[in-house]
Amino acid sequence: MLPPALASVYREYKKDTNSIASWLASTAKECGYPADLLHFYFVGILEKVREILKPYSDPVDSGSSNETETLTNKFKELEVYHPSEKFLNAKDIERPRPANNDDVVYEADPGDSFSEALFAYKILLEDLIDIRKFVANLWLVHIEADYGGNSLDPGVMAVVTNTAIEFGLTLAEDMKPIFEKFGGTGAMAEHIVSSLLLSEGIDMDKFRQQFAEGSIDEKVHRVMSQCCYLTGLSIETLAKIPWTGVTDIYPDGTFGVLDPHTDWPDKSMSQALTEERVIIGELWTEAIALVYQVPDYPFSDEFLRGVKEFKETKQVPFSVIFAAEVILDVHKVIGSYAESSVDTLLKRITTMNEELKAHIEFQKDIESPHWSSRDRKWLKDTQEGFDWFLDDPLLRVKKMAVDKSSNRQEGLNHLARVEKYRILKRSPILAGLALYYHRAEMHEAGLRVTNAWGSIILPAHLENAISEEGLTKTWWLDMETLFKIFGDEAFFVGGKPHTRSAYVNRFMLQVGISASTLSKNRRKGKKMALEDFSRAGPRFLKTRALIHKSLQDRYQRNANRMNWTMETISEVLSRGKSKDKGKGKEKDTSLTADDKTRVTPADVLASLGNAMSAELEELAFSYLSLHQMSWEWLRCVWMACDSTLRKIYGSDFALSEWELPFMVGHILSEAEKDYKGSMGMLAVAAGILEEMHRGQVLSKASRLMYVLSGRDYCIPKGAAELIRSFEESYDGGSDDDGPQEAAANVES
Repeated sequence: MLPPALASVYREYKKDTNSIASWLASTAKECGYPADLLHFYFVGILEKVREILKPYSDPVDSGSSNETETLTNKFKELEVYHPSEKFLNAKDIERPRPANNDDVVYEADPGDSFSEALFAYKILLEDLIDIRKFVANLWLVHIEADYGGNSLDPGVMAVVTNTAIEFGLTLAEDMKPIFEKFGGTGAMAEHIVSSLLLSEGIDMDKFRQQFAEGSIDEKVHRVMSQCCYLTGLSIETLAKIPWTGVTDIYPDGTFGVLDPHTDWPDKSMSQALTEERVIIGELWTEAIALVYQVPDYPFSDEFLRGVKEFKETKQVPFSVIFAAEVILDVHKVIGSYAESSVDTLLKRITTMNEELKAHIEFQKDIESPHWSSRDRKWLKDTQEGFDWFLDDPLLRVKKMAVDKSSNRQEGLNHLARVEKYRILKRSPILAGLALYYHRAEMHEAGLRVTNAWGSIILPAHLENAISEEGLTKTWWLDMETLFKIFGDEAFFVGGKPHTRSAYVNRFMLQVGISASTLSKNRRKGKKMALEDFSRAGPRFLKTRALIHKSLQDRYQRNANRMNWTMETISEVLSRGKSKDKGKGKEKDTSLTADDKTRVTPADVLASLGNAMSAELEELAFSYLSLHQMSWEWLRCVWMACDSTLRKIYGSDFALSEWELPFMVGHILSEAEKDYKGSMGMLAVAAGILEEMHRGQVLSKASRLMYVLSGRDYCIPKGAAELIRSFEESYDGGSDDDGPQEAAANVES
């Protein structure tokens, strides 16, 4: 910065030199001098200056030591100052902090011109179209499973599709301020359609006539579909019909008839428009009835959430229109599967319900300090929730409303022509979310039950010891499946044990009991009691479905829309790219700043689908079925070994039934001793396991896992071959040594 005095001189000098330079340039041009003559003149002057100064310059190869010494010696002129005591003891300077009352909100300038808003709207449409294409391709792959393609799970597809809609709505909400001053997204869509009609020479009166006749040009229809224009018109029209209760029961055929057996590309324009109107009309009326009559519906997609918003505000939000357009896209791809898949859905939920009922009946007479009356009520309420859903709560409340109405007969006539589960057949997304919700409920119930009773992880220690000692050729398919899903470290602290002493030590670590505690009780002839547990407690199964945990509030607890951030995107991508399905340490694939700018919604959605597919086996596994099989095995072992246990620990030794899983510790500790017959109880347990294998019950939970996942209610071909080979792996008529003989060989 120049001092003020010099600055004023410089300004006058600059002004004068500029004026002289301008005069010289114009004069030189008039006299015909080249434009770059001034440049050559100054270059010549610089060359002359260089020649004059050259004798006074240092030689190039002059030594550097003098220069270094000169630079070093200059530091001798510096004076060292020491800080004063006052300075050292002074208080720290308080850093400025954000004001508590700073309510400033920083937003992007939305712009003022209509052309800017129109440009932004076209950019938004491009993103929404990309999302819709991704969804259509996702469901197309699902349908192509009929022709040898990969079968996808409807629950996974529903979550990915609904998340795609959430992405689109987030983009639309970010741009909402730009469109509001010009009438909103609907007005922008209408402008684009009007401009197209004008360019095609079609006025609005002619367009309305063509629309009524179903003779709209394909180009016009395609643009209106891209803008969600027709869907918006249909929903805006339906929204004007006031809700009156009973009279809002619309029989099948009110809006037209669907032809699910004709592929959408083969439909005429008139037929396509009619079927779009049928799907939107029935979907809207069912959703309105559900929102008013069944407010506690346990799950919802973005269409249903938008209808709830309409109920409160009486304004049709863009979320309803965009979600409806995506549902139409799905219908155009899957055709008749939209209705036929509901039967598969109901079979699966019914199977889960039967599993819950069977478990409640199986465990009803067994008391445990780890399973309270509150837990029993929770499980019973969960099962009753399955009954409630399978009874079609929407149709049931319609019947109740008709029974209470003054025009009951008219309502009954309408109900007679209302198809059951109609809203699920019109919304494949909601149907898939129903499967995901109930499967998540079963997953939560299964882990909670088996961890409370120790019915899976503790018998796994007994099965492992039998296998390691070679007492049987049988391998427990269900247990091996869980080892694969959760990893050995979830069942055995430090990994699978391979020696008799390690069997006991790993078991003690798993249940939270020290080896010294067991040794003390064994010498006194006592069994393990509650006070023998350490404060750390037992180590039981914990879910490894990390993506499910992050989506649980949204799709199992029916919370608000997911708040997608770059951190959650990073988690999804890391999980989706993981090759080991969550076992062990995963490579850190967190997004860098550059990655975040390159990630598109389609990338995130594809990774979400991959990650959820990797977790599907854990969510669909039938833990309650394996709980029952393990408990039956422990009961048989208890009855066979009770007399032996009494001989070892005294005649007063007794087990309550809830303590059966902890009996494994006594069997393993006895097998650790080195005397003839110490392996007897382990051999008996092996023999009982072989008998269960002959009954083909050791693969029941794995069978149900395949039935409750994938596209169809059946076991896939590859899995069926695996189970068949497992069931044929043991030949009961072989001449090999039996379990008792094998135990004797081990002793020798």
